[in-house]
Amino acid sequence: MLSRLSFAILLIAPIFACQTMAQQSTTADTPYIQISLIKTIPGNFVTHFTDQLQQVYTFSSTGQLRKCNIKDSTALIYNDLKKFGKPTVVDVSNPLRTVVFFKSSLTIAILDRLLTIRNSIPLRKFDFFNVACAANAYDNNLWIFDTREMRLIKINESGETLLS
Repeated sequence: MLSRLSFAILLIAPIFACQTMAQQSTTADTPYIQISLIKTIPGNFVTHFTDQLQQVYTFSSTGQLRKCNIKDSTALIYNDLKKFGKPTVVDVSNPLRTVVFFKSSLTIAILDRLLTIRNSIPLRKFDFFNVACAANAYDNNLWIFDTREMRLIKINESGETLLS
């Protein structure tokens, strides 16, 4: 995690050396890792996340969520983070659906691929008062962990409990 600095995205890819017989006698048969600079994103960021499509999500110190694509310079910005408080957990495992959990207000914000808010779930309304984290489920539902009852609970976007 880089704090209040611009960061550079590095592509780390293992490259296995294809060597001829003459080269094999002089070098070891072990693979090596080549690191190269792809792109530099300037800004004042608190933290960042990367999804499976190599898109970078950055949080600025002013409370702004920004999504940058590595291949081109498109950037999407979500500014409404301040109305829920400081984000505690961000799940970017599904690039089409970003889940942001705010522990201070016990609210889950679900964002679509363009970082527009699709739904917000106030957990206090559904009698969840001690939730520590929230994450995506593979069937488009949500997992939350209730620390009071020490249970992992699956809820839908309406806040109804599906599985406990």
